[in-house]
Amino acid sequence: GFYESTLSTNRHRSGPLAWARKLFMSQLHTVVVPGPAARRALESFGVRRERIFEGFNAVDVEAFAAASGLRSRTNGHRYIYVGQIIARKNIEHLLAAFAEARAPDDTLTVLGSGELLAKLRVVARELGLAQAIEFRDPVPNAAMPVLLASFDTLVLPSLQEVWGLVVNEALAAGMHVVVSREA
Repeated sequence: GFYESTLSTNRHRSGPLAWARKLFMSQLHTVVVPGPAARRALESFGVRRERIFEGFNAVDVEAFAAASGLRSRTNGHRYIYVGQIIARKNIEHLLAAFAEARAPDDTLTVLGSGELLAKLRVVARELGLAQAIEFRDPVPNAAMPVLLASFDTLVLPSLQEVWGLVVNEALAAGMHVVVSREA
């Protein structure tokens, strides 16, 4: 099996769903996890350590590091959010924080798609930031190293997140990251 949730992102700690998950996981011969936080969650369900395999880095670190050399200096700081445009990603709060803290030449790019896109465009206009915030469609994974190289800071303000892999990518690209405690 594969399990990537952590104790902090686990919504069902008791009751029938927690019981079913614990039963299912205990029946697996081996469970692959992406890191120690997910391993600790499985151990809390009673899965023995010798049955848990911590996997490998899912990010092509070398590709992102190589692209970081393409970063050019511009006026202003370039922020980017990458992900779904849905409520639990907390992007409306990001727009408000950007409006409050930004310097005149700073920009924010919101890359993704989702049900809140139209609303966030309106919020950006209402905050007087239509020229400073760009909304872009998702790009193929292969384009991410070069894309991230054109930004300074990734922001992931999620209210709930198992782990935003884009944070690993941004760090590999030499970017600053701002990540909520919930991610």
